[in-house]
Amino acid sequence: MSRTDRLHRAKAAAALLLVGAAGCTAPTPMSDSYTTGLDRVVTLVNETGAIVSSHAKLGSTQRDGKAVPLGFRRVSRSDTDRGLCYKRVIGFAYGKTGDKQPELRTLVDFETGSDTEQLLEPIARHWEQRGYTVNRDGLKERFPKVKALAGDYTIYATALTETAGFGTSPKLTIYAVGRCARP
Repeated sequence: MSRTDRLHRAKAAAALLLVGAAGCTAPTPMSDSYTTGLDRVVTLVNETGAIVSSHAKLGSTQRDGKAVPLGFRRVSRSDTDRGLCYKRVIGFAYGKTGDKQPELRTLVDFETGSDTEQLLEPIARHWEQRGYTVNRDGLKERFPKVKALAGDYTIYATALTETAGFGTSPKLTIYAVGRCARP
């Protein structure tokens, strides 16, 4: 056996040892059913949207020659997305688990000149009052955001002032996602 063959075998053995030591993981499913998860992300987004509506100046804007109302519009289960859950090895996804992840993202438009970043603190306070664990570490990022953990769910609010491809008005995204759930 040549020196190159021994080197390749040693690398392969080291890789197998590393995979074996790191293990293969699948996300731990949440206690709620997938259907309940869809309803929960809708509720989280609508609760947060109500805070936005109560703290922002709203009006309408012109889009394709039509007046479009600004601000938060309530969402429903038909607006939800479903992410597929994957198994992981050393942080890399490699195969579907058969579970699904309930998620919902909405984009809220505001009048030009609105400061969407100032809405993040009232949102964070609301989440704290609901008993969620709030993380404000993202407030100093290019796109400031707050995040909250609500049991098996995570919700984000992100202020966007530069939204290339989405018009010139400031925006706020509200995103809620649950852990993987059995369909």
